[in-house]
Amino acid sequence: MDLSQLSENQKTILKQFREVVKDCQLPNDEDAYLARWLIARDFDIPKAEKMLRNSLEWRRQFKIDSILNDLKPSEVLRNYVSAGLVGQDKSLSPLWITRYGRMDMKGILRSAKKRDFVMYIAYLVETSISKVITDPKKYKPTPDAIVNMGGVVPKSYYFSSKPDTTNKKSLSISRGSKEQLEFQVKEAATVLKWDFHTEEGDISFAVYKKQGSELIAIVPPDRVECDMSSEEGEIHCDEPGVYVIEFDNGFSYLRSKKIWYAISVESAPLMNQNGSDLDKI
Repeated sequence: MDLSQLSENQKTILKQFREVVKDCQLPNDEDAYLARWLIARDFDIPKAEKMLRNSLEWRRQFKIDSILNDLKPSEVLRNYVSAGLVGQDKSLSPLWITRYGRMDMKGILRSAKKRDFVMYIAYLVETSISKVITDPKKYKPTPDAIVNMGGVVPKSYYFSSKPDTTNKKSLSISRGSKEQLEFQVKEAATVLKWDFHTEEGDISFAVYKKQGSELIAIVPPDRVECDMSSEEGEIHCDEPGVYVIEFDNGFSYLRSKKIWYAISVESAPLMNQNGSDLDKI
């Protein structure tokens, strides 16, 4: 972004915007990074601030800043999602290609969870951004070298059967209703884990922490398609208290849902000073 093209008034607004968001932990502190939010909202500071803070919260919630180190994409996603950075256009802007015509989306979603697919796309984008920032001239501008060619997903990758119900409890949720399960966390550094699936259809899932009479969203409500594979996850509870897991079928006016779930409250593993898990040493 060429900041020299900004008017004097826009440069003044940029300085004001930097002051407004100085409390934010930004992934990039350069003027060009901040200017993009202002440009997207026609240099309206309140709107740009809201957009930036929402983006930072989304990155925190889905751990985007550590996704390159933490995410381990499955084989089917690595081999059959055809998307990625291929080089630069004539103006030297990064060129990204997504070959939807060569992707077997039906096969991919029969072999990987929707959430895993979405997070893999985020992983590819972050990978591309990292390459452009750290090594803009050295990555190969050859499509076949950067983007796999897609193709039909072999049925051997498909989820073979319904998820296992061993060691899981069942819960029936009437149409248009929801169920909440409470869990007492007695100390900080505790991990709340979940593993659930439906017998048919999707369900909205959320995790809250009780604060007086209010429920504070820790994992915001999101509809999860989990009849073919279990939905698994965990949060680290920074504070003791009552945590609430919610299964919401309020969007379904015609069908009740049956859920199989296993939820546990466990102590987090001890870490040494360099971040290694002491339980594994």
